[in-house]
Amino acid sequence: AALLALIQEHPEFKDYLRLTESKPTLSRAEFFSQLDDALQANDGDYLQLLLRSGVDLCMRSEANDTIFHRAVLYGAYDCLSQLFGSVTRSTVTDLLGARNNDGKTPFQIADEKEDYDVGALLQPYRALVKGKGRE
Repeated sequence: AALLALIQEHPEFKDYLRLTESKPTLSRAEFFSQLDDALQANDGDYLQLLLRSGVDLCMRSEANDTIFHRAVLYGAYDCLSQLFGSVTRSTVTDLLGARNNDGKTPFQIADEKEDYDVGALLQPYRALVKGKGRE
């Protein structure tokens, strides 16, 4: 019943369910396509459905972006808040310290975009990432 309610509220979930019904996990391209839809809409319900699919959260896009690069790029504040609660602190610091093909971390993307709300959300993690020598 809860799934039916989600589908009625979010018709885009039908595409996600169609992609996953015959496969145990999404391919990298399928995952990032669905992830981008969730993040562009800043849709926490959609993001949670993706996270529950068992996908590897450390997966990288073709541009070597992590899930955090994409969330920061889209300014998906609510989704970022959920991500921080969904993965271990060690994984968060590893992903926030990761560089994409442009050599940028999620922190640098937030700074370039001058997205102060996202920057403030990331701020407590800066010292942890710098402590690992990654930012």
